[in-house]
Amino acid sequence: MTTLPLGRSIAAAATLLACIACSMTADPTGDAGQPLHATVSLAVDSSLQRTLVATLSVANRSGQSQTIHWADDCVGNGSVDIHIVRNGVVIWNSALAPANPACPTQQITSSLAPGDTGGFARRVELRTILGDSIEPGQYALVAVPTVTSTASPSLNVPIDAGVVTVADPVVVALGTSLDGAWAGSASGLALALTMRWTTDSVTATGTYTTQPPASFSCAGGTIGASTGPMQLVGTRDNDVIIGRLLLDAAGEGPPFYGRIRSADSVDVTVTTIDTSPCRLELKRTGL
Repeated sequence: MTTLPLGRSIAAAATLLACIACSMTADPTGDAGQPLHATVSLAVDSSLQRTLVATLSVANRSGQSQTIHWADDCVGNGSVDIHIVRNGVVIWNSALAPANPACPTQQITSSLAPGDTGGFARRVELRTILGDSIEPGQYALVAVPTVTSTASPSLNVPIDAGVVTVADPVVVALGTSLDGAWAGSASGLALALTMRWTTDSVTATGTYTTQPPASFSCAGGTIGASTGPMQLVGTRDNDVIIGRLLLDAAGEGPPFYGRIRSADSVDVTVTTIDTSPCRLELKRTGL
């Protein structure tokens, strides 16, 4: 087994996008009398493609460090599997998903210090679950932790995680006219755009304005108070858009992702490597 620093590896495994949906928490080891205490929470993340997120927390309640064995892949998935149950039968199991050879799973041994909590997560896009055998609807879910510890054998016991709605509805049907004037402002940035939409793309031209002291910091470096031309170019996958903002028509700019919330509203998150995400809502203001 490989031994990695717990803080770095667990932090990567626990990184999540903002969640917009109901969530629930299950606590299987509350009275187990073991040094390691596990809880599992489930949520549906709708910030991009709707994703079922199972988060496992393991707390060391003893006065001594405890050794744990766990695993994660190159994007931080691992250490908890998701089972979808219908009429008492498991009809979908995340552990049976095909392995990605470009994203291998590492087996890791770490220690939890007294009082510390380790966080682990698995993310599964709902559209990969839905198919010929699984219709949209409410299903019972079971979370199966794969963290193990000799001192706490109940860590990897399956946990009843309640009922979750498994569905990925398209809010705005392809072919709905979204063309027109759009505007929005947040994080010191204001946009005025003329947008054109197809079934698989979105483009826009317009102007941007920044206002100090909250000058826009999500463009690979802070932009001071200014006004200039800009473009938006992106791809569309049903209600999800991904692309770039090209400020000053320079051919470069920060990436963004977004979700169409209605025919007149789109949530956009602008991201860069070195800054926190900047979020704004674009509203259609005219045809």
